[in-house]
Amino acid sequence: MEVDRFNHIIKYLDFDVLDDWESGFVESCESYFMSMGELSPKMTDKLEQIFRKQNES
Repeated sequence: MEVDRFNHIIKYLDFDVLDDWESGFVESCESYFMSMGELSPKMTDKLEQIFRKQNES
């Protein structure tokens, strides 16, 4: 995942409507991305899925 895309998702996610698991997952992604500079393909897919689901509502 590109840095710009990651930053966009984090900026525009509404953390107030995430469930506990999603919130924890996003926080884990943030930590992982900051330390490793990338996400795994599965992490990227799940983060995109959470973002899309929220924006469909």
